Amino acid sequence: MEKQNIDPFAQIPGAKALLEDRGALEALLRSPDARAIAALLEQQAGGQLQQAADAAGQGNLRPLMGLVEQLRQSREGAAAVERLQKKAAPGP
Repeated sequence: MEKQNIDPFAQIPGAKALLEDRGALEALLRSPDARAIAALLEQQAGGQLQQAADAAGQGNLRPLMGLVEQLRQSREGAAAVERLQKKAAPGP
């Protein structure tokens, strides 16, 4: 069976542009919201976070997106994800 080459970022507005701008990406990842999300994910997911990160590194974002969706179920997590998405969104 032939492996499909699917771009996991095609469905995320602004993702490609952000990935091409290393400075913007690094600033976003160092932001307080990104750190809050990472801490919340670690707290909620524990060992599953490393497995999801490993899968994402191999192009499978499904486990990581599942953890983020669980995170969004909490008020604090939803607020942090929303703020980070606004920062990552492409400008007008």
